[in-house]
Amino acid sequence: MRIREATIDDVPAMTDILNWAISETNAIFRAHTATVEEREGFFHRLDSGGYPQLVAVDDADTVLGFAHYKPLGDPVVWIGSMENTVYISPDAHGQGAGYALMKELIERARRDERCHTMVAKIVDDNEPSLRLHYKLGFELKGVLQEVSRKFGEWVNLAYLQLAC
Repeated sequence: MRIREATIDDVPAMTDILNWAISETNAIFRAHTATVEEREGFFHRLDSGGYPQLVAVDDADTVLGFAHYKPLGDPVVWIGSMENTVYISPDAHGQGAGYALMKELIERARRDERCHTMVAKIVDDNEPSLRLHYKLGFELKGVLQEVSRKFGEWVNLAYLQLAC
């Protein structure tokens, strides 16, 4: 497995991974799957802003997962605050792709003078993602209770933070 910059050609595979998470997990609150065209627009917005978009790939260059960071909110207001995202193909869970992606993403954030702090918003029962973020040095800052519904259940959202 290796980590590389994502390209526009990776967007369909990244969309498939995201859509699996939307359909099968509560890791993302969104209820409706994304289109490749929508995700291409998102890719271009991050790219034009100079925000890293990484993929983990196997020897055949199959996308195993992806990660990026972007401003937590309006960058004019949330100066220095970035939000990270990481999603892994269900076929690649437990193989280290999430750790490798996040490690590289954090290294890039620490070289990015726009990043003072990185925030992760994680559903509070997503133990694999919480463990990954804790392993990388993120600290729990709080949990918002019942902030959304997914699969008919209220969902809590943990906020974790790491200094860039």
